[in-house]
Amino acid sequence: MYDCLSVILLFAIKPAYAVAEVDTRALEIYHAASDGYHEALTEYGLAKLYLKKGQYHKTLRYANKAVSFFEDSGHTSEMMECYQLLGIVYETCRDYEKSDEYYLSYVKAARIANDSVRLVTGLNNIAAFASSIGDTAKTIRLLMESIALSESAGDSAQLCQLYINAAAAYTQAGRYDEAEKYLLYARPLLSNIERCGHFWLQYATLYNRKGDEDSAVMALKNAASYYSQGEFDLILEAIYATLNEIYRDRGDTVTAYRYMSAMYDIYHKSGREDMLIELFKEQNEIELSREREQMELDRSRQKMTVLSVVFVIIAVTLSVALILRKRAFEIKKKELQIENDREISEVKKNQQFRTDMILRGAIEKLQELSVEAKTSAVRARINAIIGELRNSKDEDSWKEVEQYVPEFNSAFFKNLIKDFPDLTVNESRLCVFLNRNLSTKQISEITRQSPESINVARTRLRKKLGLTGSDMSIQEFLRKYD
Repeated sequence: MYDCLSVILLFAIKPAYAVAEVDTRALEIYHAASDGYHEALTEYGLAKLYLKKGQYHKTLRYANKAVSFFEDSGHTSEMMECYQLLGIVYETCRDYEKSDEYYLSYVKAARIANDSVRLVTGLNNIAAFASSIGDTAKTIRLLMESIALSESAGDSAQLCQLYINAAAAYTQAGRYDEAEKYLLYARPLLSNIERCGHFWLQYATLYNRKGDEDSAVMALKNAASYYSQGEFDLILEAIYATLNEIYRDRGDTVTAYRYMSAMYDIYHKSGREDMLIELFKEQNEIELSREREQMELDRSRQKMTVLSVVFVIIAVTLSVALILRKRAFEIKKKELQIENDREISEVKKNQQFRTDMILRGAIEKLQELSVEAKTSAVRARINAIIGELRNSKDEDSWKEVEQYVPEFNSAFFKNLIKDFPDLTVNESRLCVFLNRNLSTKQISEITRQSPESINVARTRLRKKLGLTGSDMSIQEFLRKYD
């Protein structure tokens, strides 16, 4: 019902980026003065400012410019701060792959610099990221490493927060005894109102998971008592909303209204007078009859039923589409195999014809020499050579040709056809030649095609592979399919 409150704990060590008054005109001044360092610092400040405003495209623009300078100039600390900022903005934009990349870069740089404080911060960030995508095992593993580092450094403030974070992770994993153990570790280290609030908020989540609603309510009230001593309006709003929901479900409308009024006081304090409308809406919801609640419940069930049916239809459609695509691929592969075998047969026939013609001419000339030979020994020797030529089988030449024929069971061919199923046999064979770094002349000798024809085929192949206008060679492009 209110487990989402515990997510706050996992991000507690992340530095809160303050909104600085950064004038974009300063960029022009530093740029004109060729002061790259202060220009990059200004860009970083602007990136933080736009992150606060939610203008993520501008955040990325300035942060990327700043991090490029810091990387090139070797300013490690500033570079790491940019990594952290980029990790946060990409995570906010749900580009989890890039977010993870920057968080890992931050941790790597901290390890190289032997900066234990930043290393713990980086590991905690990755742990929070892993928790946000549901990877509880990774979250716990990273938090344990962070705890070990903090215990070695004797940083009690950071260690306290990590213990609370570990309790949140174990609660999420359903390991409640472990969660309570780490909360007990954290209790003697509580040093300020924020961590005391986090401590009791996590206890509320733990009690809720265990089904002890009374203890959860007590913990929420304790958390609220600490948070109310500082500037924690957003968290207090969430706590009061949760308490309002609990008492409303219990039928205690008076207490529910009291917490709803407390929410209004926070709204008023924050200058958000427009939230008064939401207050009245919430008040009306408490006074609704049981019949209305039942109607809403029935409507929700109907929606869930419809969504379930739609989901099943989509899942079945996708499954059928995947099966049909797989079958189409197998048919295409079989057609290519048949076409390939046919062309191999044609190549062999043509080669055999050429070989037979050469052998026939050689035998005829040798027979003429045999007639003209003056001694029986010479004639016998020539006749022996004729016999050897008639019985010879030029199998090695076929092996040489066949080694350049696409192998339909090879990893290279499967990977290539998966991305480019429309390649013809000739185009597939040309890919094999080029992947083996054969020159145009070598390909021409094997295929009996002119170099000009080979070059035309290469140009068409580049277009089919999407390399037109690119500086990348076909050989370099094909290496990724090995």
